[in-house]
Parts: sequence; C-alpha cells; structure tokens
Amino acid sequence: MLGRAYFSLAPGSRGKISRNIRFAFQKEKGPEAIEGLTREAMANFFKNYLELFFFAGPHRDKLLRQVTIEGREHLDRALSRGKGVIVVSAHLNNFTLIVLKLASEGYKIAMAIRDFKNPAESRIYKSCRKLIHLQSIRIKPSFHFLRDVLRLFKRNGMICLIADENKRHGGVFVDFFGRPAATAAGPAHLALKTGTPVVPVLMVRDSDNNQRVVVEPPLDFEPSGNKGMDTRMITSGFTRTIESYVRKYPGQWRWDHFRWKTQPQDEKDDQQPIQLTLFNDTIA
Repeated sequence: MLGRAYFSLAPGSRGKISRNIRFAFQKEKGPEAIEGLTREAMANFFKNYLELFFFAGPHRDKLLRQVTIEGREHLDRALSRGKGVIVVSAHLNNFTLIVLKLASEGYKIAMAIRDFKNPAESRIYKSCRKLIHLQSIRIKPSFHFLRDVLRLFKRNGMICLIADENKRHGGVFVDFFGRPAATAAGPAHLALKTGTPVVPVLMVRDSDNNQRVVVEPPLDFEPSGNKGMDTRMITSGFTRTIESYVRKYPGQWRWDHFRWKTQPQDEKDDQQPIQLTLFNDTIA
C-alpha cells in the first residue's frame, strides 16, 4: 500500500526511477514494462525497510529459518583457504539479510557501513543496526576499518561490501549495462593486499516472498603484478555478476540513484565527472 501511494504521490522519485530504468535497458523494454518495473521497485523500497522490523522482533529466529542459502558450498570452499572472505553484494532486495542469515548459521561476518554526515542520522542508523543485531564495521576512518577487517580475516571471518553505486572519486571504470560505470575499487584492493578470495553473494525474493541468499563461486583470478590491471579485472568480475542479477530481478534493485553519473572524459583523465542526458532530461 505504501509503495502504491509512493508511486502516485511522488512524481519526482517516480520520474527519476523510470528514467534510470529506461536508460539501463534502452530499447529492450517498452513503456508499459518500464512503468511496471517502476511500480515494483517503489513497492520493494518500503517492503524491504518495513520487513526488517519483523526481523528485529521476537520471531526473528523463525523468520531467518525461512530464508534459504543457495551455493553454500562456494562459501565453504573459499573459507577453507583460511584467509577469510570478501563478500561483494549489491542493493538488491533486502540485502541486509545476507549478514543476518549467515551470522545465524554460525559464520563470522560483518557488513561495511558508512555513517551519515548528520550526527543525528548516524545515531538513528546505529540504533537500527543494534535493533536487528547487525554486526558492522565502519568504513571511516580507513585505518581503523582496515585494522578491524584484518582482525576479522585472522579469525577466518567475512566482510560484506556493497559495491553497486556510482563512485565519484577513486573508482574504476568497468562495464555495466553496456556503459562505463565508476565502481568502488575497495574489494579489489583488499583482495590484492590480503590474498582473500572474493565471493559475490546476492539476495533475491521469490514471487511468494520467500527469500534466498545466493552464493556465487569465488572469482577466479591470478594476480599479474600489474595492480591497475588486476584491480580492473576483479572489479569487472563482480560487476558482471551483479548486472546479471539486476537483469534477472530488475524490480528488486535500487533504481533511485544514477549508476553512470561519473564518466571518463577521455583516456588521459578518466576520473572527471560529466553528465549524461537522456531524452532532454539530465540524469542526476
């Protein structure tokens, strides 16, 4: 109900989401399909957030048992190396449940989080994490983040990194829906520094509202010694996996941000942002 109201009463958000979907799929989807996906994405926005309150309640364990894990063998194989695991995920469906579910199954896992600039918002965010028992490690300051992650890896634990948003500075340009997208290089840098395997893990919702944590095989890569090339190879690998899931479950992804906002101007300066336009609309 809230999603339907959001669709009807928020033309600005509705237009932004619709434009972003149209930009990604171009001629693959017609107006009716795009409107349907916009409705689904806006409904899922509320569904995901409100759902977390149920997982914070007295029936939390029962609800988590209803979330299944597919591909657990890939995770266990990566952990058998004894170096921990870098879990790379996306804003797909109720992605926070990845950490809650794996932790409930005995895995040592934490989610990398970024606090809000506003102190009041950060306090609320912290209270919400505590409410749902979400283990987390703050990205800033970076020195403390690296220290805490290395400690986690020594215990053969896992850090979950969400890596599907536009990166304004310091990102790596890799293909996403046929266009260069500035992508966080943190997972790749961490993997190259520690030798820790990278495992894409996505959260999907079925038509009956049952949910699945889907574990993909660890990325298969051998460092070449060229840090730039290796970073791009790893980043491109997990981005291809994320794209495949967004294509399969487009209504479950967060379309309210423009993934391609930062673009390379030319080959000499590939970190300067420019704007892309679509049908006379500037995508922000």
